[in-house]
Amino acid sequence: MLAEASSTSNSLQKLASANVLSKGDDDSDDEESDDDGNDFDENGDNSDADNSGNEQHQASAPQAPLRGITITSIKDIDQTLSVIRSSEKKLTVRVVIRPNVSMDEYKQAIETLRPHAYIMVEILDANNWAPASAESLSNLTEEAIEAFGDKVDIWEVGNELNGSWLGNSPQEINQKVEATYDVVKRHGGRTAITLNYWSHRGCYEKSWEDLDSYVGTMPEKLHQVDYMFLSVYEFSCTPAQQPSSSDLAEALKSLGKTFPSAKLGIGEIAANGPDDEKAESDLATKKRIAKRYYGMHNELAEAVGSRYVGGYFWWYFYEDAVTRNAQMWPTLKNLLNKI
Repeated sequence: MLAEASSTSNSLQKLASANVLSKGDDDSDDEESDDDGNDFDENGDNSDADNSGNEQHQASAPQAPLRGITITSIKDIDQTLSVIRSSEKKLTVRVVIRPNVSMDEYKQAIETLRPHAYIMVEILDANNWAPASAESLSNLTEEAIEAFGDKVDIWEVGNELNGSWLGNSPQEINQKVEATYDVVKRHGGRTAITLNYWSHRGCYEKSWEDLDSYVGTMPEKLHQVDYMFLSVYEFSCTPAQQPSSSDLAEALKSLGKTFPSAKLGIGEIAANGPDDEKAESDLATKKRIAKRYYGMHNELAEAVGSRYVGGYFWWYFYEDAVTRNAQMWPTLKNLLNKI
């Protein structure tokens, strides 16, 4: 377990005053997690090899499909690793950089995880973008690359961009994304962007948050992103949305035309969590949502084609599958192992 750092880097100190916010059925197929740790080679096969000593400036490309989870906290990293290693398939772990945790601590956590999983790093969650400037995001990205860039497979340079909580306009938001994107590309890294999937007007407040409308504002440079993901939250909408695999495949194929080099996937799913404005979803609802979207993998892969890489990246993995008796891990483990 890593202790909380007593000091933070310059860029993280500037951001630390921002509020650190989270995204505010039948169990017959659930598997019980085991205690056996699995190591994998770059092809996702069992291996005892430790590649943490790789000194390349950027890590190698992760093998598709991506079996994604998200950790929003690096507390209890040893327990988190134990859960991850119990998966029969190699996972892609998205680590969310927070403004009140030091780069040294993230470096330790990522070096702990990297021999056993692919790593995607999100440079600040959506809710921390509003108080951050383009310059501070650029500096933060530079510090992260300097600290652990050779251990990161994918850099998420913007999360849920078409959300009004990020800024007052697409132009303001895109400026920040470009600043982060430029740093990663200058160092030869792979970039990802996640946009919100909205199925109807009851999902958002401002007209520019519409998916197609926002994409139309994105500068040409960002059209060269390496991964384009969709975030899907049922309860962000009133009434709740519940897109089908056909709905999501259509949206991804449309994005593929604008982002011709990008691999396509689902970048985030979850039910309501402990820190959301709405009441936390019960366990049955969480299981239903996980089964619905992880369970779409084969349909989406067939409909979207060879550019589809999976993902999903359950947002509350730390809360649902590591802490609080790891109630969701048997379900998530079973779903991930089927991909």
